[in-house]
Amino acid sequence: MNGESGKTHENSKANDGTDKVSPIPSDTPPVTDVPARNAKNETTNQTYWQRRHYRVQLAIGIIGTIAVIIYGCQLSEMRKATRAAERAANLANKSIKQVEANERLDQRAWITVRVAMLDNELAVGQKPSVTLEIVNSGKTPGTMEVATAVSWGSETPHFDVPSSPRVSRMVVAPGVTVTTQCLPKAPMEKQDDIDLIHMSLSYVFVYGLLIYNDIFGQEHRTEFCFRITEDKLKKKPFLMTACETGNRAD
Repeated sequence: MNGESGKTHENSKANDGTDKVSPIPSDTPPVTDVPARNAKNETTNQTYWQRRHYRVQLAIGIIGTIAVIIYGCQLSEMRKATRAAERAANLANKSIKQVEANERLDQRAWITVRVAMLDNELAVGQKPSVTLEIVNSGKTPGTMEVATAVSWGSETPHFDVPSSPRVSRMVVAPGVTVTTQCLPKAPMEKQDDIDLIHMSLSYVFVYGLLIYNDIFGQEHRTEFCFRITEDKLKKKPFLMTACETGNRAD
């Protein structure tokens, strides 16, 4: 076989000595071996990467938890600081309001009736006249309206503000005393009424309401009630005493 192949090869040469046909290799070239896969190594590597991935996730989770805790603590402190600031602001606001209120109390007008006097002796057919001395004991002026009434009887009367006319309006400066005269609607018609007063079973009353505004625009009210008693009718001036009820001031 080899001899025939050699002859064929020689016959195939050209005149110039070159081969016309490529030589046929006598033997098949060896096939390169492919390394076998190592299943054990692949499993080990896969387990290693899974563990590493798990550790990374665990570390991320721990860091995230710590960050959440830190943020929660910061948020709690911020809320505490905010509440403390709000409390401080509220206290400061209350203090300012209290200072303003105290300043107004100290500077406002205080108007009241200081003295009530019966001007004449009681007689049938005559109206008992009463003079009121009104004083402003405050430090600033007040604009005042006065509504008064005079009556007699055994019970302290109630002053009906809506139906009672305001008889005068004036400005009362601080430390100044003003006077106003009050008269009943009708004269005394019965001697019995006068006798009951002298027996301390009845009284002549003067009562009313002072409404005034201070310089801060705040309205104030002072209710007053005075009565003449039997012992006060024995000597002039006929000073009246305060009633047991009916005297109030805001």
